Amino acid sequence: MFGSSFQVNWFLPDGWQEFLCTVVTAACISGAPATDATADAEDPQPQAAAVQTKETTPPKSQTAPAAEQKPAAADQPKTVTVQIDATPSVIEEGGVFELNWHAENATNCQASGAWARARATSGSLTIKTLRKDATYRLSCSGVGATGAMASTRVRIRETQKVNLNFRVSPAAVKPGESAELVWNAKNADACTAEGDWQGDLEASGRFDTGALAEDATYSIRCRNADDEDVSLVRVRVNAERFKLSWQAPGQNVDGSRAQDISGYRIYWGSRPDNYYGSTTIHSADTTEWEPDLSPGVYYFAISAFDSLGNESEKSEPLRAKI
Repeated sequence: MFGSSFQVNWFLPDGWQEFLCTVVTAACISGAPATDATADAEDPQPQAAAVQTKETTPPKSQTAPAAEQKPAAADQPKTVTVQIDATPSVIEEGGVFELNWHAENATNCQASGAWARARATSGSLTIKTLRKDATYRLSCSGVGATGAMASTRVRIRETQKVNLNFRVSPAAVKPGESAELVWNAKNADACTAEGDWQGDLEASGRFDTGALAEDATYSIRCRNADDEDVSLVRVRVNAERFKLSWQAPGQNVDGSRAQDISGYRIYWGSRPDNYYGSTTIHSADTTEWEPDLSPGVYYFAISAFDSLGNESEKSEPLRAKI
């Protein structure tokens, strides 16, 4: 039926709406004048006859389950991160290094270990004259944030000390005689002879000087990457070598005759009250001794002992230059 009109009711999210539609123009109005297309139709006044659609019950409103709400990025809990390092981390004893640190999302930091007190959340510090290994810790926290801790360790580089032992025997000779040099260097990578001998040496060894006509000085220099040690000895050439002699005692302290002498003990040192060396002669008939000592000034004293080991008082000190 062209030109006729009818009423349609349907449900929209905003509620029920009532529309009037004409078949001719397929225009729909809702309580408002017809559009321009309707106004130009042959029958601007639609007939009163209308078809009423069957009333239906609007569907029940269905609510979709709410999606899980995730907190905004700003509401996410923050995590503190701490970084600390030392430059350099291995130094010589007494050396200098620098600590650098930085903490993200932190409001306060506390140092511990080899350093202390509250620290800024970032910074640097120069540390001097470190004598032993040390650990530097930094703990930081923030408002509403999980705290964190970091540490760094500074080590003292281990060094190998050279220990050189060098001696000569005898320290005094007659013209034309020789002496033997003996040395041993621990932790040495190389040794060099200096003075009255020259050349490279092993870390340990022996050397015969050969016949000597005058005093001689021998030196050894041993080294490694960390250390160096130097030692020297002297050999004196004397026409007459130093000789210590004495007379055997004739009586005991109580005035009785000394009959049980088994030997003598000779002491020497740099002072009369400091005898740091001694030697024992196991013969009552021996009354002289030729020391094998380095050149210098010495004080000597002698005592006697019997077969039971009883020792007499020391003699008066004798000062002598060798």
